[in-house]
Amino acid sequence: MYIREAVLKDKEKWDSFVDTEGGSFFHYFDWKYIYEASGQQYIPLVLENESSEIIGILPIVKQKGKFYSSIDSQPEGSFGGFVLKKDLSISEKNKAISLLLNHVKKNISIDCSSYNLKENLLLLLNDKDLTQPTEILIKNGFEYKYNPDTQLPCTYILELKQPFEKFDTLDEAMGYVGSRFTVRLEDWVETSVLFKDALHQERITKYLP
Repeated sequence: MYIREAVLKDKEKWDSFVDTEGGSFFHYFDWKYIYEASGQQYIPLVLENESSEIIGILPIVKQKGKFYSSIDSQPEGSFGGFVLKKDLSISEKNKAISLLLNHVKKNISIDCSSYNLKENLLLLLNDKDLTQPTEILIKNGFEYKYNPDTQLPCTYILELKQPFEKFDTLDEAMGYVGSRFTVRLEDWVETSVLFKDALHQERITKYLP
């Protein structure tokens, strides 16, 4: 099995898989254009076997932040997450999910701080108790969230720990911060007591003989 990002020519095949394998309205390929029109990155992952038959799909939306981005499985939808072939065994489903999650980790989550994943309620109704977490997601580090009042699809959250940026000097650090914000660095310095102290404070050794 191998993973790739679906392209426009895969639309018909993708949507057919959504229809036949229990996907939701929020899994259709055309959501790509809605998210991209709002400046977000839509990444439709498809898992195929050696015969190019679709085994599973995972639509991902990458939302950029000031310092780190976040990834979400269909943030605007009530449903999201994986859609897998119905006739897969439990072990095959777990393998497919692990392959997709590892792909996200290695290729998409590099500059991200969190990964939110909604499970597909339409698939869960026949497969499991909604109040119980999916074991394979817990094993991959996700935290389980479920609201018993609404009984909406449970959400899994994975905090992605990115390495801190390191700088040798304050000037380098400020230059990096300045490149990430629209407010001018001079305005930050003008209104910040800490910045002023750090930039203009004098050492006592200057006045020693």
